[in-house]
Amino acid sequence: MKVQAHDGLMLDVNLNQFDSTKPTVVFINALGVDSCITQALSDAMVARGHNFVTWRRRGFPGVYDERFREYSVQDQVQDLTSIVTELALPSFTLVAWCTGIQVALVAAAQKSCRIEKMVLFNAPNFFNQGTPGLTGDTIGQVCRMLIHDEKKLDFLHQNIVAYNTKSMQDKLARIDDKQYQYMIQAPFNSGKEAFLRFAHLVNTTHEFKINRTLTEQISCPTFIVGGGNDDMVAWQESVALAEIIPDAEYKIFANWGHYNLFTDTKEVCEDLILNGH
Repeated sequence: MKVQAHDGLMLDVNLNQFDSTKPTVVFINALGVDSCITQALSDAMVARGHNFVTWRRRGFPGVYDERFREYSVQDQVQDLTSIVTELALPSFTLVAWCTGIQVALVAAAQKSCRIEKMVLFNAPNFFNQGTPGLTGDTIGQVCRMLIHDEKKLDFLHQNIVAYNTKSMQDKLARIDDKQYQYMIQAPFNSGKEAFLRFAHLVNTTHEFKINRTLTEQISCPTFIVGGGNDDMVAWQESVALAEIIPDAEYKIFANWGHYNLFTDTKEVCEDLILNGH
């Protein structure tokens, strides 16, 4: 399904057997990661009587979007609003992961659409900055270095990305499924252009500051999930985020990494998204 955004960009929206009479989960994916990574989660939600809606975020590599240097978090929020409006959703559960969380927080604070409840997996990178995940912090620093001097693209891609060994990829992903690994690492392993786009989008997202002034405007029930083995975003960030959102609750899974929401779909769907505990 195609949905036209506020600036004319046509968004690729994924629907799985959409039924307007059923409750809906809207999922905000991480930047640079294709929507197909959510297929198992989508199937599991549909099997439990829910619609599952997500979309390919603007700035995705390839011919999809050529203006990746220009976009702000507010553009991404308006994309969410455009999709919700097109589907005529009266209310929905908003689920976000990784670099989708900033968009979810702003949408909930601005009340740009009726969010029944919000479930966040991990927390924004560089939100608290006292306890960054090692991998996430490194990626953020490399992205900042690149967007401040794009002439370093060849060097950074050749010396950091192109020589990323299989054993290192396995370690960073902390999951065994090779298909998931491929999708997760696509922003780094799909060529220099994809790497450059990702750097600009990540930097723009993280320049948007999350603080109490924003989060105190959030009134929907909010549940935050962190992972004790998350190298991308430290679990302490999830706790810190919950502390500045009114009445938010959180749960930390000691053995979870950054990607368990895609592999442990039964627990994610039933305990976390549907029941929120």
